[in-house]
Amino acid sequence: MLPDRVGALNRDDNWWVVKWHDPEQWRHGASAYRFALHYDRRGRPDGCVSFRVKNKWEESGSAAEVIIDEIDANNAAARAALWRFVLDLDLVRTFSVDSAPDEPLRYLVSDLRSVKADVQDGTYARLVDVPRALAARRYLSELDVIIRVEDALLSGNTGSIRLEGGTDGAEVTRSRRRPDLIMDVRELSAIYLGGTPLQALARAGLVTERTKGAVAAAAAAFGWSQPPFCPDFF
Repeated sequence: MLPDRVGALNRDDNWWVVKWHDPEQWRHGASAYRFALHYDRRGRPDGCVSFRVKNKWEESGSAAEVIIDEIDANNAAARAALWRFVLDLDLVRTFSVDSAPDEPLRYLVSDLRSVKADVQDGTYARLVDVPRALAARRYLSELDVIIRVEDALLSGNTGSIRLEGGTDGAEVTRSRRRPDLIMDVRELSAIYLGGTPLQALARAGLVTERTKGAVAAAAAAFGWSQPPFCPDFF
């Protein structure tokens, strides 16, 4: 699950100790953490949800809220089953989750307008070693492009590089050839995790296309099958 999510952090044993530290004064009237696992047909866990229940009563009856801390699964059926479990909890009026990636819940319910979502700032990236960073990731499609990068803070990043990448990895070398694209390190950092469309940056005048079709080709390669998301604050 998380290992396949672009932008997620590694979670070691110390992280889990801190994550589930749950003193009562931090709960704001809600219950302690509760957990549920989903198992596949072979009895292996393939999804999980952690949540709290905050009980409240009004004249009309229960106004309890389920506060979902995290829900994730490695397939659509497991994710839908976990949401079904949470939404079937008795005497609950509202359900909330503070942060979520490309959550498909609105497409699972009969009335998609019943799911309200607010856009929040999430993960930020700033490349400090451009060649190494570009060589470290995979690309959604084959790409051979020369990018001129400008970096006013880290002069070692400034210059033209040739990026030859694909689904198996990439090779990055310095180049003196005419660049296909020119952009600041800020824009390169923005598209690095695959969540910001390169075409939008180009339309805003933040990326210069010197070779026709370079923006479209790079945009397709830098994209990914799911948007970046980091569930852990840092």
